[in-house]
Amino acid sequence: MLALPAHDEEEDTETHTAQCSHWDARRLQLSSTLISIATALPRALAFGLAAAVGMMLFVLVSALGLLLLLKANYTPVVPYMASPSRATHSEHEWLTPHAAPTPSLLTPTPQLLHPPAVPHPSSGPALPSPHSPPPTAPSPVSPSPAPYPPSPPPPATSYLTPDTCNRLFRDSSHLFLRMWGIQEREQNYPGGRKCTDVWRDNPHAERTPCAACHRGDAFFDETWRGVHCATDWYQGDDGTHGDFGAAVDAPALLGLDDDIEAYCQRKEFAWPDCDATGVNIFRLVAGLPYNTCRNFEWQICAAKGMLGRQKSRKIRFATAPKAMRLDGTPPLWQCSGFTNNFCSHDDGFANDDIFFLEVCVYSMVCVNSAELFELNVGEDFLCALSEAKYRELQKILQAGPTSSGLSDDDDDWG
Repeated sequence: MLALPAHDEEEDTETHTAQCSHWDARRLQLSSTLISIATALPRALAFGLAAAVGMMLFVLVSALGLLLLLKANYTPVVPYMASPSRATHSEHEWLTPHAAPTPSLLTPTPQLLHPPAVPHPSSGPALPSPHSPPPTAPSPVSPSPAPYPPSPPPPATSYLTPDTCNRLFRDSSHLFLRMWGIQEREQNYPGGRKCTDVWRDNPHAERTPCAACHRGDAFFDETWRGVHCATDWYQGDDGTHGDFGAAVDAPALLGLDDDIEAYCQRKEFAWPDCDATGVNIFRLVAGLPYNTCRNFEWQICAAKGMLGRQKSRKIRFATAPKAMRLDGTPPLWQCSGFTNNFCSHDDGFANDDIFFLEVCVYSMVCVNSAELFELNVGEDFLCALSEAKYRELQKILQAGPTSSGLSDDDDDWG
């Protein structure tokens, strides 16, 4: 066995002892550092807290001092009173401070450099100061602006309205005064006979005027009293007879021809049947000679509720009156619709013109004419007939047209 030298063991022992001593010194140093930190930390925290509390107290004291300063300088405003009574003064007395008034914060008004001289009572009128500026000449008065010109009247609407109907009837050259010829769809002219002047069953014979009336008065009197309301208004029509079956109330129906047929066509592809629909229509085809006077009679009978099986005064429209325009579709006075007579602007007229006339007749004789132009298709209208309005229309129709309306280009039509 090989023996180790003795000096090596001694050297190892010394080296180990030296290392242990080094680590003991390091641990002692670290312990001292930790103890120092633990001792200084509470002091630092206490100092920071004291500083924060001091800062807060400083802010509070400063704010309190500012509030006290503002309160000391505050002057309440007392409301102005023109003539305060004793009670009012005592009521607001608490608003007035009793301390000495504080100087105003506003800039004081500068004093006049040269105050006006006060004249002595015994002296004459005060002379102007030598430093006074010369009097200013009065400024010229500005002329009043020129008045605005009056506004032009509103344009006449092309839709039928009560005002439009009234205007057309009072136009002495308009078609509405020239649709009363003796023959069907024939115009009448100034000074000529009208259908109101002849017998209803013999248009070739003039009515004999009464002793104290003009020609035509008898027609309007009989129409107002409903003398002819029991007439068969379906004479000569093979399809419509006024047989309403089980209908309890058959209102009168007016409108353009196509709209009446559509209203009475209850089923698709079926033949229009106004009897089955339960409405009264004007369908005078043969027998009693037709002219606009028969139309007028039928309309007044309908307004009075005196047509066959018409148990009320209901009038219904297959064409809404408010939809009718003078220059619309169809237009007025353009020979639109069915006619069996020669038709031009100055000779004859057509069925669409007749519906325009029917609407305006009701507008002229019904007090509630405004309601007429609010109706929709199929809605009922109850005409509030006025005899005064009826007689006014009578005067207009009896006066007739005073102008033929013939233009130079139409003279050849004679």
